[in-house]
Amino acid sequence: GDSVVFAQCVSAEGRVRFDNLFDGVNRYCVSVFKGVDLGLGCAWYESDDRDMWGNASFQRTTPFANLRATWTFLYGFQLSYSLQTFWPDSSGDEAKEFHSVRFRLLLRDALPAQEGKSYHPDVELAYDTGERLPLFAKEEKVSIGFTFALYPW
Repeated sequence: GDSVVFAQCVSAEGRVRFDNLFDGVNRYCVSVFKGVDLGLGCAWYESDDRDMWGNASFQRTTPFANLRATWTFLYGFQLSYSLQTFWPDSSGDEAKEFHSVRFRLLLRDALPAQEGKSYHPDVELAYDTGERLPLFAKEEKVSIGFTFALYPW
């Protein structure tokens, strides 16, 4: 009970995808560099030992940037890397960063499509590390699970 810290966060982000820049490289369908996403935004957050839905003032703010690259190879494997960087103005610390590496087994051709459903499951192995909103505490996580994606993406 004494170690519980409540946190709340609201953020706004704009994202730009640069998929068409790599059309020349993607001539061979065995290996496709899916592209790069660049996101910029701002977050308002609060983290302390008060009641979670109490009088949150969201006085702490931080701009952030996110860069993600995705590569699909051998028809059914996908590797993506994401870097998110924060510049908290109220903590007095330096910039914080959060890394995420995801390896995805694309099962769209291995499993038959179900009639009337526009999604398919993929198996995903993820490794996340760094410091992220709203607590900016050191975090490290390995996870495996299913991701449901919409066709044809």
